Amino acid sequence: MENDDDFSLPELKTSPLWMRSILASILIGLVVLALALLVVEQLLADIGISDDAPQAVLCDQLEPDHTVFRIDPQQSEVRYQVDEFLLQDNQFGTPIGRTNAVDGFIVVDPDEPVRSRVCEVVINVSQLETDTERRDRIVRVRYLNTIDYPEAYFEPTRLLDFPDNAPQGEPFDFRMRGDMTIKGQTRTEIWNVTTTFDDDQISGIAETVILMSNYNVGPVNIAGFVESSDDVTLTFEFVALKVE
Repeated sequence: MENDDDFSLPELKTSPLWMRSILASILIGLVVLALALLVVEQLLADIGISDDAPQAVLCDQLEPDHTVFRIDPQQSEVRYQVDEFLLQDNQFGTPIGRTNAVDGFIVVDPDEPVRSRVCEVVINVSQLETDTERRDRIVRVRYLNTIDYPEAYFEPTRLLDFPDNAPQGEPFDFRMRGDMTIKGQTRTEIWNVTTTFDDDQISGIAETVILMSNYNVGPVNIAGFVESSDDVTLTFEFVALKVE
């Protein structure tokens, strides 16, 4: 019969010190690599983004009785909408990019509203965002080149079909022709505008369709990933407040 006093615990085997040192080094290396990847991803996400608020130029040749309104970015939004085809998933989509980084002035002639003017409109296109950060980064860096061209401009040259007696407090339509500058390329575009104005503010919506190829910003074509149409719809919903 065995003696219970002879019972002993099994011997625990431990890894040699050198092996534990290697494992610890590998673990630390993986942590450092993960942190580095996070930093790189954040840097890539922010590349080409300018935080500067756009600053538009007021029209010249103002008269004492003219009323000046300035676009309120908190209540305004610029959007682009373009059709795209995802090659990997064989799916069509229509992403919408948005930003409220916009500035501009409107000058109203109260005696002759038809002589009213829309001054330069400036948009910070580097802050346009869709529902996909990867798409935004590619569009910013590869197509819009917002590192060198963070802003787009529209300089109205003529109001078309503007009513002689624009009614206050009621919406009315007209067209606005002017020079659009994107990525250093300038083309003439015409916007369709619906607006309403009173003594304190002007609000409305303007829309046009442009070709990205005219401005050397598209169409988007990433081999094996996505293709887009050449035409893009631009929409500008705006509220302009009276400048005292």
